[in-house]
Amino acid sequence: MAVESAADLALVIKLIFDKALTEPAFGSVYADLCVCGAEQFTDFQASDGGSGEGRSKPITFKRLLLNRCQEEFEAEKNLQLAGLDERAAAAAASKAKKRALGNIRFIGELYKKGMLTEKVMHECLIKLLGEEGAPQEEEIECLCKLLMTIGKNIDHERARQHVNEYFARMAQLALPSSNLDARHRFMLLDIIELRKNRWELKGALATTAVQAKTIAEVHKEAADEERRQSQLAAQVAMSARHGGRRGGGPPEREMAPRGGSGDICLLYTSDAADEEDSV
Repeated sequence: MAVESAADLALVIKLIFDKALTEPAFGSVYADLCVCGAEQFTDFQASDGGSGEGRSKPITFKRLLLNRCQEEFEAEKNLQLAGLDERAAAAAASKAKKRALGNIRFIGELYKKGMLTEKVMHECLIKLLGEEGAPQEEEIECLCKLLMTIGKNIDHERARQHVNEYFARMAQLALPSSNLDARHRFMLLDIIELRKNRWELKGALATTAVQAKTIAEVHKEAADEERRQSQLAAQVAMSARHGGRRGGGPPEREMAPRGGSGDICLLYTSDAADEEDSV
């Protein structure tokens, strides 16, 4: 397929993006494909709409890709379920959740390939931890997925203070006295333990490591994961009946966003920071 216009370029990005979200185990491969696309595809000049205000910024592969990341990041919170019956609403919410998890993992892979800056990752983490009030359960799942993907890369000496603050907040959320259910508290505890293990995946977490696998292996992993989640739910219920897991965390510390409002428009990299938020 020849890419002869911005519309063709957008279609290519849509195909790559949809595959990355539906096949998250191949996220690293699709991120590599995006790096190649950003280097090889021709830029297209945007129309200025006859405004006469001078030459518009070009439409690039990276610009369209990051616009798509932004749209997906915001899609779940803008999900409209009004007018749907219970079954249809549940199906729509489930689909949106899977796409959100796939998107946040793909964002992490793009960062690891150098297409997103570290500052963007910090802004995403702050947003997922809840800038105002407690985060939603879906945000907790996205937070854990993102940290599993980028934790080893972002937890270095220069960023240690920020990462310590994130984990202090996570420790508070993981307390039995928090408003989160046991499943999501245990998710947070797993990530806290992962950091203590220097981001080396062990036990059940190792089964969710990001690796390129065959389609058959991906389907088998999905089935195994469903069984694992069922077993975990049973263990959580049993633990809850016996008083739950007890633990503590660092003293409460106020965490405030640094360097920006945390708006997802910061998904642009530094070399694209002067581009408009939409195309």
